Amino acid sequence: MKRSIDYIESIVNAVRGTTSELLNSRCRKRNLVESRQLVFLFAARYGNTWQGVAEKYKRDHATALLGSRHMEDLITTEKKLKTEYDIIKFVLDDEELYLMYLKKKAASNLKAVFRGKMSVAKLEKIAV
Repeated sequence: MKRSIDYIESIVNAVRGTTSELLNSRCRKRNLVESRQLVFLFAARYGNTWQGVAEKYKRDHATALLGSRHMEDLITTEKKLKTEYDIIKFVLDDEELYLMYLKKKAASNLKAVFRGKMSVAKLEKIAV
């Protein structure tokens, strides 16, 4: 199932607390770089080309590819990033949940998962 880059970016921004303007900037702060790399990773997994993703952020396709690989490595070692990855993946896979999130019905639940007060499994049960 294909997802647009903007759709993926909006979910990453919601979970990580960033903005589109900051992701498009040249800033190399760690939280922004990680957010950008998450967009690279999910955009490629959900049917976008490396070239398309890179052009959106005014970067080379190799930067998107390497950023995605780097994020895969970080997910295996950093617990917080793994949790954020799981949340983003869950929302991308379930469009109804994302629509609920846009309507602010699930916003507090997603924030609770992000803060570690609720598990992804519990969020899945609430969403059903």
